[in-house]
Amino acid sequence: MSPWSIRTENLRTSSCAEFLEFILTSFDIEVGPLMLVYSSCLIEQTWRMRNEIKFQSKTFNLLWLHKLISAQYRESQESNENKTPRIHQKQWLPPPEGWMKINSDACMRENGSVGATLARNRSGSIVRAHATFLDFEDPLVAESAALLSSIGLALDNGFENVIFEVDCEVLARAINNSMDDLSWDARSVLMDCKQLLQQLTLWEVDWVPREVNCDAHNVAIWCKNSNVSGLLQISSLPPPLCNLG
Repeated sequence: MSPWSIRTENLRTSSCAEFLEFILTSFDIEVGPLMLVYSSCLIEQTWRMRNEIKFQSKTFNLLWLHKLISAQYRESQESNENKTPRIHQKQWLPPPEGWMKINSDACMRENGSVGATLARNRSGSIVRAHATFLDFEDPLVAESAALLSSIGLALDNGFENVIFEVDCEVLARAINNSMDDLSWDARSVLMDCKQLLQQLTLWEVDWVPREVNCDAHNVAIWCKNSNVSGLLQISSLPPPLCNLG
């Protein structure tokens, strides 16, 4: 289930130290560090699931575990893809005069995902909040579907000039450049995004760090935990989730 095939008959380790040595010495200089990162994700998510089974009486789900490991590994790779130093936006910034800004994000749940959308005006006030339960289990497809939902929200409310912010760099690059390297499911959703974007007067899709997009991310988690979807009442959102409302 990992990105690499390992012949288990060649694996002779009896401790964590020997396992790490095996990873770092048995593969070339490029693959070894990647396998170390993947192994770290595997151990962390497996231990987390172990605790949920032991303390929350949850059942073991191998496919769900694989999905969690893959999502964490993908996020790690995205954060390391561009090594060129650049100035990161540190906090959410309001849009220019005459524009709206919509942040979207997705979080995983069993048998699917949740997409959340927050629309803010020039003053930074939240004017629309929406959440959608999605069937997608691939994190990139879920993020793409959340963006599609945010574009639909903009059109439904008559927004003309919109900046869309996402914390998935692969998604932002695909919308603005090429999506040839993406899976068919991701490309299909992003093609729908591009079609709908043409109905807006002006638009941008920008990548921002997770800490800038944390409100949309936290709303997605809150909706998952509260089993809430659809158009959200701004007043019903817990204040800590949306500190700009």
